Amino acid sequence: MLAVIFDQSITARDVVGKAVLRDHLTVQPHLVLLDGVESAVYLGLLWVQPGRILGTTALGKVLSVGLDLSRKIEGRKVLVFPYSVTYGGLGTEIDGVMAEEAVVPHDTVVEVPEEADWRYLFLPHLSIIEQLKRLAKGLRVLVVGTGLLGSLALSLLRNDAVRIGALYDQSITLEGVERVREISGEWELVFLSSMKTWIRGEISRLSSPPTVVIPRVSRSWPLNITKNVVELFPRISTNLQGLLESKEVTEVLNKVVGFSDDILSSIPTPKAGVVVDFQKALPKLKVMESA
Repeated sequence: MLAVIFDQSITARDVVGKAVLRDHLTVQPHLVLLDGVESAVYLGLLWVQPGRILGTTALGKVLSVGLDLSRKIEGRKVLVFPYSVTYGGLGTEIDGVMAEEAVVPHDTVVEVPEEADWRYLFLPHLSIIEQLKRLAKGLRVLVVGTGLLGSLALSLLRNDAVRIGALYDQSITLEGVERVREISGEWELVFLSSMKTWIRGEISRLSSPPTVVIPRVSRSWPLNITKNVVELFPRISTNLQGLLESKEVTEVLNKVVGFSDDILSSIPTPKAGVVVDFQKALPKLKVMESA
């Protein structure tokens, strides 16, 4: 079985197919989302076990299910979320979705309509933003990092926070968003979507540290080195369709998302997110693996 793995570098390998545990499913990925996780592995910011199959999020079809699961979902179109409450993060702590047949825990899978398109890959991100919006209500909020999650936060929090700023990024031109050059105690909540660890040091040195909200797709990373931390994990929700179809989200995705049919040339990602047609990418991986 061909898979994209980490083995001192990110590469394609023929690996032994995994046994399907009782509470797991086998999914054939059709579309895969590359975002900050794969880039962090590539750049050495995030360590994963050698041989780990990468890939956090995918749209695909269920091929088979474990003994504890209903076979009614076989053949259905599903979205694979990047985090399992039971097992941990896909593509980081357990094997991910970038394989010809990905074996994933059942609590990462949600059935979606047959017409579900690439935008559904961003429901896990929007599930984090949905939780963040409730925390940010009526507060002064600083967003650190303007990748995929940061861009969504800046766009969608403007009606919730009484004041919102973006740290260091001079490219931000959203109405109502301040461009901030340093972290100070005037901010009540900091949404830390950057993977740069030195920023955590700056926050911890403040005399009155704000509440720090960290989005997570892994139990073990990023490390918590500040006080007053709130962790937000992606979670399956039925209330995300409105956000997905909103004008704000459409504008962000059109700006920061790219498309590809070549996985390895898309890491690190040239944009905040890259949607890969995995079935078109497989033949190129096979040529590379056999070379």
